[in-house]
Amino acid sequence: KVIQLAKDWLNFDCKQDAVLQVEQINHRYALALRSRSIKEFKYLFKWLQTMDSNIREQESIRQNWILRNFQCSCLLGKWDQVKAFGLELEKVEPESLAANGQQQAPLHPLHLFEYIALKLPNQSANFTQVYYNVDNYIKRFDPMLFPPLKFTEWQIKNCTTQITFGFSTNPKRNQELNQQVTKAKENGNKPTPVPSTSRFMFVYGCLVQFPCFWVQLPASNTKMQPVVLTGPWNDSEMELTASYIRRVPQQK
Repeated sequence: KVIQLAKDWLNFDCKQDAVLQVEQINHRYALALRSRSIKEFKYLFKWLQTMDSNIREQESIRQNWILRNFQCSCLLGKWDQVKAFGLELEKVEPESLAANGQQQAPLHPLHLFEYIALKLPNQSANFTQVYYNVDNYIKRFDPMLFPPLKFTEWQIKNCTTQITFGFSTNPKRNQELNQQVTKAKENGNKPTPVPSTSRFMFVYGCLVQFPCFWVQLPASNTKMQPVVLTGPWNDSEMELTASYIRRVPQQK
């Protein structure tokens, strides 16, 4: 009832006010996310598609319209639309992000998705990974084979992990990786206790997100954190990936 009341409240005519139009788009997305309902995302995606083209193409509205279409397409597994809206999203202007009260360099939305998902994997999906890999999803994950989409959490009680390949251009690191691979093969697949940071997989519609304790990334100069893997799933398989870009200091 609360969700429906909010939907009714948001269903006001604001075609003459671009600022209100942007707020309406953003609040509708926030409402769908809060409801954790695929039905609401399907409704939102349909509503976005039926917006008056003269309104949605206004410069002040277009960016938000593209952004929310892109996110809905990712959650619903509409791969062709993910690709199309992703190409448009690449062209938008970066947004400023505040951290510890200090204004940081502007981040593009595709960078912002990764940043938020890394910090809050249980609240926001990494839509950027979906865009990076969408061509592969088009071939491997037919939307017709998706199980009923939902928002939920899967608890992992135990699992098996095994490193099967490792390579580094650094000779010393490459030798270490090869030793790890050899040792892993000798140990075989044994049940592995799951640490608290990786005890849940978070399901966002057709996407799964998993903070993987066994792969660590630098969170700061002194701390490490689990890499967050993201990707689609169906009844027989899933493909979860992550990207990490590190700036190498230039030698003087």
